[in-house]
Amino acid sequence: MRRWPLLCALAFVACDAEPTVRPTSPPVLPPTKEAPVRTRPNASPDAALPPGDTLPPLVQEPITARCKNLDDPKKKQVAAKLDAGPFRVPEAHDSRIRGVDVGSKAPWRDIRQAGFRFAYVQAAYGIAKNEDFESNWRMAKECGVLRGAYHFVTPKRDPKAQARVFAELLRDDPGELPPSVDIERPVECKKDECCELTCAEWIALVDVWVAHVDRALGRKALVYTIEPHWNQCLCGTERFDDRALWLAGWPKFDFPANLRFGGWKKWTFYQHAGNVRLSGTVVDLNLFRGTESDLGALAAPQ
Repeated sequence: MRRWPLLCALAFVACDAEPTVRPTSPPVLPPTKEAPVRTRPNASPDAALPPGDTLPPLVQEPITARCKNLDDPKKKQVAAKLDAGPFRVPEAHDSRIRGVDVGSKAPWRDIRQAGFRFAYVQAAYGIAKNEDFESNWRMAKECGVLRGAYHFVTPKRDPKAQARVFAELLRDDPGELPPSVDIERPVECKKDECCELTCAEWIALVDVWVAHVDRALGRKALVYTIEPHWNQCLCGTERFDDRALWLAGWPKFDFPANLRFGGWKKWTFYQHAGNVRLSGTVVDLNLFRGTESDLGALAAPQ
């Protein structure tokens, strides 16, 4: 994920300018009970879903007795310097389903209770497994948060070796949402956005990774990327436009209605804020384009 300068020393990340966004209150869902009232995000407790617009079982998973926050002492000092989230989004997107993405231990109980419905969790960077992945993966499930895993790949390592590491981590529990490949400037490429590689080499990196992961996990991986990086380092290729797009809003954070790169017409997930303080740690904030039924369909077993 694209992060900002305060986190450079604490995670496998690339750093750029901070987003200009303003805080507001998080969406609040009704308390989880045996028979919860189902509502649209940000709706009043009485605003039940209309007949026929049902929520698939995966979207309604309850919080178990084992659900708890995971504490990350390393992030507390960093988090104290950040603005609290969630952040305001344009009115046209205010009712969208909200989620987070994380790369270190996260407060899963608070995430669920704040109304976030899904999460993407970093599983690996290059060939290095994320040391917090297994605990995050397990606890997100205990807290009833729909899970997807992402892999920050690097052109400095063999793409098939990276894909094997990722697939092995998800072999027994692939999560509910499709896996994602994270394509952006790796932290080790500080002087050159493209790590001194050609567009053809970057495209081959993505090609090999998605082919292996699709086959190993039986799910069609989606693509996380940043528009300037994709245009510069992959020459705006449209080779992967049949895959769902998870778009990082950096650097404009303009919630684009129509896309003009990579052959994509729209985003499926949109990362609209990074480095947000939540319960003493740091998360990124995301939106899902679609209804409750759409999210349930995406999370359904393939």
